[in-house]
Amino acid sequence: MTIFDIPIGGTIMTKLYKTRISSLLAIGLLAAILAQQTSTAQILIPPPEGPVNSPGSVLHGRTTAVADKILEALGPSITQYNQVTNLAQLSGITSLEMHMGLRVIISSLQAGDFEGFTNLQTLEINLSALNGPLPNLPSGIFDKLTNLQWLVLARLGLTNLPSGIFDKLTNLQVLELVDNQLTNLPSGIFDKLTNLR
Repeated sequence: MTIFDIPIGGTIMTKLYKTRISSLLAIGLLAAILAQQTSTAQILIPPPEGPVNSPGSVLHGRTTAVADKILEALGPSITQYNQVTNLAQLSGITSLEMHMGLRVIISSLQAGDFEGFTNLQTLEINLSALNGPLPNLPSGIFDKLTNLQWLVLARLGLTNLPSGIFDKLTNLQVLELVDNQLTNLPSGIFDKLTNLR
């Protein structure tokens, strides 16, 4: 083992050792940069589509895009699907906004996605048409949202709506159907919306 004496006032290193140390520093710096790029790339990858597979969680079976937004709405202390174990946690949410972004990819919605939101007052699903049209909404998707007052369905590429989709939304005051391709609405689709402004 060779010991080098490096006094405070200067260094007693040969050019060879300075070169080796410089090379090691460069390799370390390159490794740090590559590690940062990898972690950034992982953050930008959108979550897989499909239903959540988390038995024991009330999010089990919901679409991942909706489940991720539920986690976001529940606050920073809830980060895993299995931490949402009862519907009472969802009843505390009064507003849910789903905007198109790198972490939100919605290709479908299921009838049970919004079950348990007994106090939800605002629901906004607003996607960019660049993501492609959302398949038609399932019948009964909003049936449990009886306290909903504001519903936005914007830029979804919807071509039609199921009959009775708004029947349970008797407290709804604002309905926005912006930038869709709705051509034919079922007869009486708005009849139950007596509080609509």
